[in-house]
Amino acid sequence: AKSANAHRVSEKLIGHPNVVFSHAVLGDESQIVLLTADDPISLKLALHNQIRTHHGDRHHYITGTSTHMVTSFFGLNPDKESFKLNSNYHAWVTANLSAPDPEEFCALRIAKNLEVENERLQYGAKITAAAPVIGDFDMFFLIEAETFDGLSYVLDNELRSSGLIQETCTHMVTKEV
Repeated sequence: AKSANAHRVSEKLIGHPNVVFSHAVLGDESQIVLLTADDPISLKLALHNQIRTHHGDRHHYITGTSTHMVTSFFGLNPDKESFKLNSNYHAWVTANLSAPDPEEFCALRIAKNLEVENERLQYGAKITAAAPVIGDFDMFFLIEAETFDGLSYVLDNELRSSGLIQETCTHMVTKEV
């Protein structure tokens, strides 16, 4: 979503029952929001009634949205408690893959994430969530790190060097100061 004041909009959106998280980010978008529902009609109503209705809000408005359907979810549980940001640095990474099955790639990345845990401890960084999506890219990844170098390490050494990722776009999560 694009908005006027990303932090204020995120605070408003997280109050909606179907919104799991709303993270203000740097990049092409102002927010990355996860919206859940029990069925497609409920999802459509939540999207229109909880997200897009902020178009008319004069103070904390949304100027546009881009929707991607998550086909499966790996890592963190998709609930509000799991997505409270505790590390110093967070980034949502969108990626296009050359792999035929994004879900299989995702499962392998999360498994590799566990295997290289000791190597990465010095950086305090890891991929904490991954989701194949239907849309103009194939995957979302959430990287959490204690240092910017740690975040860069995971992005470069675990995602971009995999040989299966064609391109990435990184959206740094911002925290209000």
